[in-house]
Amino acid sequence: RFAIRYGATEKVVKLIRHLPYLRRSPAHWTELARTIDTQVRAFWHERPWAYAQVFALQLVARMTGWLNLYVGCRALGLDYGIEVAALLYATMNIAEYIIALLPARVGVSESSAFLIFKFYGLNAPMGLVLSTFLRVRNIALSFLIAPYAFFGRGRGAQVEVATPAP
Repeated sequence: RFAIRYGATEKVVKLIRHLPYLRRSPAHWTELARTIDTQVRAFWHERPWAYAQVFALQLVARMTGWLNLYVGCRALGLDYGIEVAALLYATMNIAEYIIALLPARVGVSESSAFLIFKFYGLNAPMGLVLSTFLRVRNIALSFLIAPYAFFGRGRGAQVEVATPAP
């Protein structure tokens, strides 16, 4: 609720605009963040139940990803507890957000997983293997699920296009 009321996206962009990539057009990034904050705030006010559902589904998705990392560690024989998996998951997500701001190529996420495991004093080569396995699995699942987006909606399904909030 705090993030919605006070425009967290814009404030975060103002904090991280010191990164070289964001220095190019800080006004553009700030305006984009302000627009996102306005749209989220409007969505919260117009459809609070839908907002709560999205929030709950996001929590479930995060927990699923976190447990996925834990199971992956166990499957590779790494004796890490659930708390280590949570720490790794959070750190790897932060790395993904930072990587999204940079012009990156294939393998950057996997390299960051290697460095994160090494930073925490864990088995870095196995972190790379785990990250690569999870990436390949995600790609494979995307190929399996993608046809549903085109063919699984059924006949006569109406798609509602949301209009941006003022």
